[in-house]
Amino acid sequence: MISLISKIRNYTLNKPAFFLSEKYYLLYLMFLSCLVLKPVKIKKHILKVPNSLIHAEIYKVKKKTELWVTDGYRVSRLLKGFNHAGKRSLDRYRLSELVMGEKITTAIDVGANIGEFTIGLVNNGVSNIFCFEPDPVSFACLYNNLKDFKNIEKFSHIISDKNGTIDFYLSTKRADSSIIKPDNFDSVIKVKSVTLDEFFFNKNYIIDLLKIEAEGAEPEVIAGCIKLIKRVKFIVVDAGPERYGKKTNLKVKNILEKNGFNIKIFNDGIVHAVNKSL
Repeated sequence: MISLISKIRNYTLNKPAFFLSEKYYLLYLMFLSCLVLKPVKIKKHILKVPNSLIHAEIYKVKKKTELWVTDGYRVSRLLKGFNHAGKRSLDRYRLSELVMGEKITTAIDVGANIGEFTIGLVNNGVSNIFCFEPDPVSFACLYNNLKDFKNIEKFSHIISDKNGTIDFYLSTKRADSSIIKPDNFDSVIKVKSVTLDEFFFNKNYIIDLLKIEAEGAEPEVIAGCIKLIKRVKFIVVDAGPERYGKKTNLKVKNILEKNGFNIKIFNDGIVHAVNKSL
């Protein structure tokens, strides 16, 4: 009986009932979790957004441990646990295909959101990770989700091709916050921007992996780390259609090829780059 219920639950979780309002969707998820005697508690909290007049909703999902997420409809991503969410994130980037079994020790996660890709790296033995997430709501979730890991450094800077303070468009619930103005956004805030070249100046790391998901600003991120990428082995980029509805994969490809990388582009906008000199 439990096995059958588990199959029904897993099928239902993979077919989310997004036609429900957010309130009833969360009740639906809590009911679903109880079917297999693994209940979860989901509680909404209100977070004041720094440098803004708005408040944002974040959700605490309490299962074995407490996890935080930025949107009620994204809670389902965490019901099978943070480790499962991490594995799914690495699979989406096809990371195993990129690194081909080579050991990854030090990684940079640009656009870390709530930490799913990062926890996937941790579970694959990566011992030194730098996370950057400029959306203050997502950063609050990231910080709480990864606070117990001493090998993960977390920063709320924008990573771009500029050093200074720049406009950042908040579209947290849609996961579209960016320096590139999205179609829909809730507020504009000023956030400190830094280039990776500046941030890692005088830091003699060999970076095994650089992951970039910047909601359309991927070319700017790469333009700001031309010196750094000379000592980066692998780069993976989500260059999907977030820049005014267009993918950034060709721009990313052109920059990286000129700087000594072999490139593979996938239909969904994921870009793999391997440094030919390392």
